[in-house]
Amino acid sequence: MAGINPFDSGSAIDAIRSGGYAFKDALCELIDNSIWHGQAKNMQIDISWNTRSTSTERMSLEEVFVTDNGVGMTTDSMSRAVQIGGGSSLKSVKNFGRFGFGLIGGAISQCKIIQIYSKTKDGNWNYIQYDVSQITKGALIPEPVQQSPDDKYTSIIEESGTVIIWKEFDRAESFDNDPDAYNAKGQKKGDLGYLNYELGRIYRKFIGEEILVGEHKEDANRTVTKAVKNNDLRVITLNGKKVTPVDPLYMTKIPGFEKDPPPSNVYDEVVLPVTVHHVDADRTEKTEDIIQIRFSIINEKWRT
Repeated sequence: MAGINPFDSGSAIDAIRSGGYAFKDALCELIDNSIWHGQAKNMQIDISWNTRSTSTERMSLEEVFVTDNGVGMTTDSMSRAVQIGGGSSLKSVKNFGRFGFGLIGGAISQCKIIQIYSKTKDGNWNYIQYDVSQITKGALIPEPVQQSPDDKYTSIIEESGTVIIWKEFDRAESFDNDPDAYNAKGQKKGDLGYLNYELGRIYRKFIGEEILVGEHKEDANRTVTKAVKNNDLRVITLNGKKVTPVDPLYMTKIPGFEKDPPPSNVYDEVVLPVTVHHVDADRTEKTEDIIQIRFSIINEKWRT
């Protein structure tokens, strides 16, 4: 029976490319994959820029790569990774990504060439490339081939890992290499510095030597937040600089501020019932109709 392809390759890809991903968010898709799927302990981000012809010309990205020392991907996993909807954890509720969209969806919102190298333990390096110019013409993505990356991408990899490279930027916003996140007035200043700050905030529970947990106090019938040692510490570097955790509540110790006094208050937690959306209830097959969220009361006078 004849039918109609629900997707027009060119128009569908152009629509996804115009989805509004910020550079930071597209980059975080790769870090999420490194943490959850790759189980990586070390992630290296490197950003380089095209040479400007004048000092007033806007800075443009030349290449971005993210390397991790995780478990790596098989050729089958690599083939799924470049498919929209080809994720390996579509129904999972235990990790960040479960829709099979972010790796390619985020990347093509920034650039036209995505190159992936990956190696499993005791395996060979394999390579696959996603070329937007070819895909929009209806071409198929070439199968993975055995090929090793340049040494500059693999300094943190010993037995296994993955390298993802972005090239030919045509959609990414202007991005400078100023390492200062804020100016003297506290306003956002440098793009590279602000990215460093945001990564420290987003991934603080992975890269911080201390993390916050809720502990239930039976005697007081309440939950309190406390800082404990992070037993699953990860490292993220950005252009050779280790990303420092940023704790919005200032309750954990961070590098450079070890001598700061401990928090003066132990915050009470308020637990609120929240109805689970029916789509999530169907997907997770949960029988409960509520979930619980916790947030900190940060001012003593607000308590009731």
